[in-house]
Amino acid sequence: MKIIIFKSFFVLLLILFGTKISSLTNDEVRTEIQSWIDTQTFPQDIDANTVLIGIQVSTRGIVYNYKLKLPGDEISNFLQVFDNIKMGAINGLCELPALNWYKENQVEMIYTYMDENNNLVTTFKIHSSKC
Repeated sequence: MKIIIFKSFFVLLLILFGTKISSLTNDEVRTEIQSWIDTQTFPQDIDANTVLIGIQVSTRGIVYNYKLKLPGDEISNFLQVFDNIKMGAINGLCELPALNWYKENQVEMIYTYMDENNNLVTTFKIHSSKC
């Protein structure tokens, strides 16, 4: 009876902590992200007002650097615009199968936006813990 209880407890521990054991290390995450970054070319036009000017790795994440094609003062509804962008990024991370690797490996995603004069407009961070 004690053996069955022990085996059941061991299986439960494997289920609960199995994903943590199989997660990549910070170095492995950085290497995988850098390999993907190396396949990209910059700048990339995202929309009429936004250009992706570069991507970098962080400790356990990826940093997207955007430049806007207008001065920061010309952004109407500033807070709402960037709140919508952040919520869209979180929804994408949580729902898009293409981003499962980021969720499974607990990758931090950081977004920075500069205006056309290279002034910092905003920065935000998302993580699978928000899903």
